Amino acid sequence: MSGAALSLWVALLGATRIDLLFGGGPLVLTPFLVLSPALVLAGLRSTSRTLPRPHSHAGAESFVLALIGLVSLLTLSAFFAYDLGTSSRRLALLIAQLGLVTVVGLILLTREDRTDILARGAGWGIIGIATCNVLQVLVFVSGGQWGTSGPIDLSPGLYFGVIPRLTGLALDPNLGGLAAVTFTWLAWRFGTADDRTRRLVRVGILCVLLTLSRSAALAGVVIITMTSLSGRSFRVTPGAVGTLAVLVGALLAPYLLSPSGADALDTLGGMLGTRLTFDEGSSSQHTQLILRGLEVGTADVKQLLVGVGYGNAFLETQSFFPGNEYGNFHSLFVTFFAEAGVLAAVVALSIFLLAFRRGPTFRAVIAGLFVFNLFQQSHTEPLTWLLLCLAWVAGNHELLRGPSRGPGHPSEPSPSLVPSP
Repeated sequence: MSGAALSLWVALLGATRIDLLFGGGPLVLTPFLVLSPALVLAGLRSTSRTLPRPHSHAGAESFVLALIGLVSLLTLSAFFAYDLGTSSRRLALLIAQLGLVTVVGLILLTREDRTDILARGAGWGIIGIATCNVLQVLVFVSGGQWGTSGPIDLSPGLYFGVIPRLTGLALDPNLGGLAAVTFTWLAWRFGTADDRTRRLVRVGILCVLLTLSRSAALAGVVIITMTSLSGRSFRVTPGAVGTLAVLVGALLAPYLLSPSGADALDTLGGMLGTRLTFDEGSSSQHTQLILRGLEVGTADVKQLLVGVGYGNAFLETQSFFPGNEYGNFHSLFVTFFAEAGVLAAVVALSIFLLAFRRGPTFRAVIAGLFVFNLFQQSHTEPLTWLLLCLAWVAGNHELLRGPSRGPGHPSEPSPSLVPSP
């Protein structure tokens, strides 16, 4: 199997803007749903020649058992769902995603060049996000409809109706921010310590900021803090600051050159300042949604044990999102609690905690992923389950290690990926 195909798969894991059915199908046919089966078929043919070492089996088996336990509880909740049809469809899609991500992830771990594949895929992912952001800006500035049809919708979301939220290849700004955070960490952690990687990291950080996602930014802060505490650090150099200043200046130039540029900047500054406070409308709504989820989950004994049915949170959030079929409680663990009961929430929490414990190499990004899912939810994102799989299966045996980046350590190539027996 081509390593480039696996890298492309990694790069497009969060590409929910791309619908290969052109919006005319029963679901959004993302590149993940097309590439994954092909990679599974190709990988299964070659695994007999590159089977993982026996010591990695225990991690793979326990991870699969944990997923089976979670899916079993979600399936049980579906039998008690308010809307059985919706619950069944969403459960089937989740099972397909979990299965495909896990199989391709385990195939990836059989490769000798796995760290190169991850680093290259993350780099391509950052480039894809940045390119899509540029196109979204062009659509926004031109005010045209040329980017809103076809297999990819390039229309940006708007904050206060005037500030574009550039979300890259994802439709949702929070999930777009999470993808940018994840790719930036993967590129930094597994890429070579050279100028190209540093440029990718700078672009990735800028892409996170352009989503205006507080949850993604908080996840990034957690990752940087955890990384620094583990003896590695992100260095802020004059070149990085200068590059960021030039990019910001380029974004602000149209406002500065217009006659009403100062007024526009004042208005934008006030809006963005509001975004960074807890007084902003969505912050209050987040709290209300989480409290509503806890209220739903504890309404009676039945809902405490099996919830209202997986995928049925939208029925309990119509007062917040009238007519929206995808409303949720804006917290993965609260949503699982309300939809599938207390045991499902405990199992989901345990998967995150055990992945954190088993994978020292991945602890920073798993911590960031955990914090993100306290205030958002990414359980329908394949990238989430890939990170959990890699941390759970590979991290404990250091099957995935990148170049050393500790202070005072020179750049070095990726070390041996499979420990000596």
